[in-house]
Amino acid sequence: MWTLFKTAVGAALLGVLAYLLFFVDLGGESLASHLADVWRSPIVQEKQKIVRDAVEKKIEDRLAAEAGRVGSPAGAALTDEPGEHDRTSLDELLKKSGHAPRLATPLASE
Repeated sequence: MWTLFKTAVGAALLGVLAYLLFFVDLGGESLASHLADVWRSPIVQEKQKIVRDAVEKKIEDRLAAEAGRVGSPAGAALTDEPGEHDRTSLDELLKKSGHAPRLATPLASE
């Protein structure tokens, strides 16, 4: 019963909010129309671009730092081929997990 009452009150409040937002005249236009005009203004668009560029730069910096941290030792270039450091790390991981380590000698196909 309590849930039904909360749902009815919530729906009524949502309806009142929608009515105020779209149908009440405030200085010749609705609140929704005014907010849309403000959002499309050059000042807000310029600030939006500044924020977007700052966020993109921060994400790129974090990705570059993470790639440098996770990459090969001594800042070597990242490649798709595993290096000796990768093989050593994998061997240690396999030893810790209880699985057999990789072969000490490379296979003929390598």
